[in-house]
Amino acid sequence: MVSRHSLFTLCIAVFSLFATGTMAGQEQGQGQAQAQAILMKGSDPVKGVPGFGKNALPALYGEYATTTAGETLFLRVWATREALYLKTGVWTARKMGSYTFREAQAPENDDELPSGTAFQLTLVERPFPAGGLGGLPDEWSIVFAYPAKSAAVERFQQRFLDRFSYFLSQARLPTDASFPAIVEY
Repeated sequence: MVSRHSLFTLCIAVFSLFATGTMAGQEQGQGQAQAQAILMKGSDPVKGVPGFGKNALPALYGEYATTTAGETLFLRVWATREALYLKTGVWTARKMGSYTFREAQAPENDDELPSGTAFQLTLVERPFPAGGLGGLPDEWSIVFAYPAKSAAVERFQQRFLDRFSYFLSQARLPTDASFPAIVEY
């Protein structure tokens, strides 16, 4: 029987070969995506979103793996339809492309995040235009968690929002919502 760790290592190895081979050709010739993030876990319904204290907010959760500068990076994503209360002075407003978002340092020992690693959080509140998502309204907020901000993380976030918006446009019910399996950025 193959362990989960062995299977994960194999997936990362195959991903790395693909990214350095196929994607390198795209970078040189056509100016397309430079990297890929693969959904390793999710879209799972969970209770709890990081950055908002102890909570049981219902959300979708996904964990993506990508390779940047030869290092595997895990990017975590939560999507919730619940209203979020933002503590004054904790979240800083910024712009990312056409999106307005907020950033915060994740509190130590946040129940929703692995312990032992400091995480940055990005919150994008209601990023999708009203009425533009087929059967679903524009009431989703997205929280990203990552070890450190970089240009690659920001490209992933922008592309994820574009892809998730498309996936929502195809859903008829909130339970049909899911994250993309691959995000090219």
